[in-house]
Amino acid sequence: MPWYIGTAIGAASLAFVNYWCKSHPISFMSQAIITIPLILCNLGFWYGLQNSSIFLRTYFTGSALSLLAGFGLSMFVFDKQISLLSCIGISLIVVGQQLLGR
Repeated sequence: MPWYIGTAIGAASLAFVNYWCKSHPISFMSQAIITIPLILCNLGFWYGLQNSSIFLRTYFTGSALSLLAGFGLSMFVFDKQISLLSCIGISLIVVGQQLLGR
């Protein structure tokens, strides 16, 4: 499995944990539910970092994927509006990730 698949799994799991923490009250049951995604998040990012040849490429790819997953959650789940500044910020982060990862 390529390193970026593990990083994508970590980013998606992190987005789920953030979603769950924002939309559910703190309780023992909610903490038990997010335990598995937290483990997947750590294992996904660990796998990506272990199997990548360049640390910075993996780090910035994980950051960009986490941003995109969080932005998707904001749009589709929490009904946040898309602004021009949000789109410019996302494109700058993705371009920066590409430049720093080379």
